[in-house]
Order: sequence, then C-alpha cells, then structure tokens
Amino acid sequence: MPGQGSALSRARSSSPSSEDVEKTGAVATILPSTTVIREPGTTFYVRRRGGLTAKFTQLAQSSKGTIVLVESSYGPEQMSIIPSPTARPSLQYPNTIFIAGGVGITAVIPLLNHTSTISPALGVSKLFWGVRTEPLVRSVEQLLGQEHIGSGGTSRWKNIEVTLSVGKRFDLQALLEAELSNVQGGTTVVVCGPPGMADDARVAVTALGRKGVVVRLTEESFSW
Repeated sequence: MPGQGSALSRARSSSPSSEDVEKTGAVATILPSTTVIREPGTTFYVRRRGGLTAKFTQLAQSSKGTIVLVESSYGPEQMSIIPSPTARPSLQYPNTIFIAGGVGITAVIPLLNHTSTISPALGVSKLFWGVRTEPLVRSVEQLLGQEHIGSGGTSRWKNIEVTLSVGKRFDLQALLEAELSNVQGGTTVVVCGPPGMADDARVAVTALGRKGVVVRLTEESFSW
C-alpha cells in the first residue's frame, strides 16, 4: 500500500528474518522516533503464508533486496462479469461500513481517504478492523500518523469512526443488524479479509436485504 512519507531503510536491518509480522512485536518497534528518516516510498504489508510469501522474509534480509513489479491500479470501475458497486457514498447509499481483517486494511485505507472527504455531508461511515495481534495495528497507525487505538477501543481517523478488535472475531451478523437498524438511507458494506470473513459478511448482508434493509455489498480482493 502507498506509504505517506515513510522510509524504513534504517529500521529494516533490525526486523526478524523468519517470523510473521502479526505474531511478533517487531513491527511495533522498528520505527523509533529518533532514527526515522522521512522519504518518499512505498510500504507493503504481506501476510506470510505458504509458497512464495514464505520466502519474503528471507529475501528481505539479503543484500540484494527483493525486486517488486508494481502494476498500475485500474480503479474501482474495472470491467467484471459481476461488477461490485462502487464504495463511494451517494444520495441513495449515503452510509458506508468498512470491515477489514488483518492486512485487508491495505485495500480499505484508500477508500477511507476518499470517503472521509465527502461522507459527513451525506451519511455515516465506520470502520471495523479485526486483527490477531496488535503489531500490525501499531505499524499502520504510525504510517498514517494516528494515535494508538488499543484492543477493543474506538477512535476516529479523520471523519470515520474506527473500532478495533484484537484476537477476537466480530460477529458480523449482529454487528450489521445493530449498525443498520437506525441509519437513514441505504448502506454500502465494504469487506476485505479472509474468505471466511467475506462469506460471513455476504450472508449477513443478504439476510438483511431480505428483510427490506437497503444495503449492498462490495468485496475487495484479499488474495492474489
């Protein structure tokens, strides 16, 4: 995801070589305020699993680094057999609920930046972010210049209310029923997370739609 003036050149040398970013506290401490150099750059958050991603930590420690090919974004209007609705507030759908799981936050942040500039005049926008442990949260907060929320806490990123859950999954059915019970106008639910989370959101949105709630779902890609 694009970094906002972040440079990790000095900090990377102290990061672990073979541990998951979300399982250790390393990411939370690799940016000491006394040694950070602010330069234009790009930060990639990758959930290490099997296959190619398992080799990233080894490659990141090599003197040659890792070559990355970045393809230009096609934006939210790309052609698809079943296109997802655009995740932008509108007169018909003034409310937006973002649901992110782990590194799924990387696909949501650009949408948050866009939504926060126009949502106050239309409706309500909220983010619910679930992670396994806090190091990833601290890293993203440092990148965005936000204060630390803390487990189970609520904060605001610009005009968007943010609720964080660490080590515990959201009950998406109950969450969406509660959030959509008192809103005015339609709501767009944007989800980016593991397949199970996306399925839970789809089931919840479908059930609410059958009850007459004006709601639609947009799923951002979580995997390659």
